[in-house]
Amino acid sequence: WSTKTTVSGVREELDLEADLVKPSRSARLESGATLVLRDAHGVTVIHDGRTDSVVTTAGTVRQLLEHMKVSVGPVDEVTPGLDTAPVASSTVKITRVVTEQITRDATVPFPTQKRNDATLRAGTSTTTQQGRSGLQRTTYEVVRHDGAVVSRRATAVQIVREAVPRVVVVGTRSPQAASGGASWYDAKSMTCAHRTLAFGTQ
Repeated sequence: WSTKTTVSGVREELDLEADLVKPSRSARLESGATLVLRDAHGVTVIHDGRTDSVVTTAGTVRQLLEHMKVSVGPVDEVTPGLDTAPVASSTVKITRVVTEQITRDATVPFPTQKRNDATLRAGTSTTTQQGRSGLQRTTYEVVRHDGAVVSRRATAVQIVREAVPRVVVVGTRSPQAASGGASWYDAKSMTCAHRTLAFGTQ
């Protein structure tokens, strides 16, 4: 305790050294008054792509940032916390957090449908309907820390255009065997069959 009635008198009497004094050095003190003395600390503040080295007597990180006129958004992350007292050679880091909604369109490949047709010969096929790709739109919630994506999740999926299938008709009719009479004849060193010419015709 001290019997001095001014801040400067108390500091001289008690040999107190400090960079911040509350109340001010010239203020008069009443009985029971509290005198706050605080040493300045060197602190590194990382924010918005820059690094600042400051000397501060702030009692909390919040006060330090207010003195520097550095704003903090409601979802920004501050390490250590805003109510933490900065200490000598410590580092304060502000991470800017942004959440945004983005959409991405993607092509949906068309399927191919095959249908059997007994009127077409087996081994043959024909396309009766051309396919067309569809379009799908997905909405994502993207979270960025200082501009870098740290998370992304799909929140909605919309089919903008349905895919149209390609339709292919496949023949299933078996070939039929032919029957009938024929006679053989020779023609230029070949032996042939004919249904009406007599056998041995030259």
